[in-house]
Amino acid sequence: MIESLLFLNFAAILLLAALLSFYNLRQARALEQARSALEDWVMLQIRRHREAKAKEALVPEPLAWAAAQLQGDLDKPLELIAVQRVAVDVQGVELTARDGRRVVVAPLDAAALRRAQRPGRGRLSQAFDASFLDRQRPLLSRQRSLLNAGDTFDLEAAQAGRHFNVDWSEARRLWFHVLAPRNRAADGASR
Repeated sequence: MIESLLFLNFAAILLLAALLSFYNLRQARALEQARSALEDWVMLQIRRHREAKAKEALVPEPLAWAAAQLQGDLDKPLELIAVQRVAVDVQGVELTARDGRRVVVAPLDAAALRRAQRPGRGRLSQAFDASFLDRQRPLLSRQRSLLNAGDTFDLEAAQAGRHFNVDWSEARRLWFHVLAPRNRAADGASR
């Protein structure tokens, strides 16, 4: 008799455990569906916000925008005044500052940019294919992306790129390479 009561208690506990597991699985599925629906709603809201932002003029002054990307990283303020040159093959832009510094903006870090712009073997090709970055100059490189430059950085970069005649619409990050001013006396002596 005690054995049958123990067996019934054990069977009841097993049945209760099975029912609880079944209901816990159903609840887990329901919570997962609710999470997925909430995630889809949030993504839709973000997409709507970004689509509205994409229609706005986020970068009215591309030179000021590029200087603002380096604002906290430089000891002296940077005032960019002109586009020196554009290299469509590497989607890079060389900008000049009032104090002679140069800023190269590209979707490549310094090493990749140097490799991509490696000149040919002849003297003539080296003269015409001057690289943006020289190893002899001090270089400050800063990467900007959605993670550290704001939630509309990619939209701003695409708009600035259109002003500079490069396509940064697919770039996930941009590097801003700041080079020291060229020494005009040394440049004249080397020519």
